Order: sequence, then structure tokens, then C-alpha cells
Amino acid sequence: MSEIQWVGGLFVNKPHEKAPDFIKCNLSMKVTDLFEWLDKNQHLADDNGYIKVVVKESKQGKWYCCVDDFKPKAKEDVGVEIKKEPITDDDIPF
Repeated sequence: MSEIQWVGGLFVNKPHEKAPDFIKCNLSMKVTDLFEWLDKNQHLADDNGYIKVVVKESKQGKWYCCVDDFKPKAKEDVGVEIKKEPITDDDIPF
């Protein structure tokens, strides 16, 4: 597990207890801090220019957001060989 990369200037809170079900969280952005953080962390962007952020809940129940650095393992690393066989008429259910 890698170290948490906090997103400067971006804050997340649980919705108010009386908020409708379609409200999932509340985000607050301190514009100057967020712009500064984004400028300093452009290297975290993927090939399309996006930095993915994930909302998590701490053990104490406080919500927070951090950079989503999840990278799926390459197929070679998984240890499962995938065989592609042609589909025949016998494989199609009636």
C-alpha cells in the first residue's frame, strides 16, 4: 500500500442527515490552494490529463479524499492464462 497523497484544497464531508438520498457527499474547494496543488502535481495526471480522486472513510468515521493511485496488475502478473477459443454452434444455448 502506498502513502496517501492528499489533495490540497479539496475537502469532503458526509451529507447532512436530512439530505435526500441522491446527495452522496459534499465537496468544498479552496480555489487558491487547489490550483496551487494541481499546478505542483501535474505529474500525477494520466495520459488524458486526469488526476483521479477517491473518497474514503477513516477508522474514526471522518470522510476524506486522496489521489486514487490504484493500478491493476498486468495480465502477466496475475498468474492466470486466458485461452481464447472460437465459439461454435454447440456453445450457443437454444
